[in-house]
Amino acid sequence: MKDVFFYDKSDQDFALQIATRLNMEAFTYDLSTFRNGEFFVKIPYDLENRNVFILVKTSKEIQNFQNIVFVVTEVYNKNPKTINVIALFIPYLRQFSSEKNKNIFDVLVQNVFYAGANKIITVDPHCENFLDSYEDKVLIIHIRDIFIEKIKSLHLEDFCFVAPDLGAQKRNSFFANYFGKKIFFAEKKRNHDSGIIESFHFCENVSQNVIIVDDIIDTGKTLDLLINCLLQKNPKINIFVFCSHAIFSQIPTFIDNQQVKFIFTTNSLDNSKLEHKKVIIESLESTIVKFFQKIKKM
Repeated sequence: MKDVFFYDKSDQDFALQIATRLNMEAFTYDLSTFRNGEFFVKIPYDLENRNVFILVKTSKEIQNFQNIVFVVTEVYNKNPKTINVIALFIPYLRQFSSEKNKNIFDVLVQNVFYAGANKIITVDPHCENFLDSYEDKVLIIHIRDIFIEKIKSLHLEDFCFVAPDLGAQKRNSFFANYFGKKIFFAEKKRNHDSGIIESFHFCENVSQNVIIVDDIIDTGKTLDLLINCLLQKNPKINIFVFCSHAIFSQIPTFIDNQQVKFIFTTNSLDNSKLEHKKVIIESLESTIVKFFQKIKKM
């Protein structure tokens, strides 16, 4: 029998395209609530001895990832062969600390496994090295190729990469090495009491075209400071911003600067209401399909 691909109704077009290309049977899961707010799930399908994939597209409120435990539990009760959760964005990794004995992220992920999941598949997670303890139970889909193709399409000659913080250093270094370009790191000035970044400083002049690659943009306040610093040094540079996950709890103010040409991101999050002429959203459909096709060949 065919593998099964479950999805939320709000992701129907995206999910059906993936399922069709992977020759899977696609169904929606019905996550409802009783009047007192308790969740219950209806899955009226025969899943016995079948590989099941559950797509989780997290909303800004990140409730979807927490609620997936209910779906996994109900699927587990149908005696499938395997349960694989495709969580395009895993929340709470920004709160991960190696100094803590227990993290919110660990509790959430372990609950998904305890409910019956065999694997979690995610896209460009924040603090990727913190997932090492899960070995082959958490698989990572990298989207470097999407960014590389977009950068190539710009046909830039004089360009460099700028890392907004230590966490983005490795990410930007990869692209800088790939294209044989320089990478610049800004010196930060933090508030002594709060630890919040107040400003950046560059010791060198950057290229005419600046590419900034980050995994998450939320409020965009860090990039606001960074971009203001870059433009103070050279107000005529062109800035191109790439990020894997656009949370956008508010539209970043830097996007309205005429020197910022675009923010290029993916549909890993529910950004259906995100409308701005400078925001380019690339579908992860082909990337996910290629990932699974590669796994099958291994």
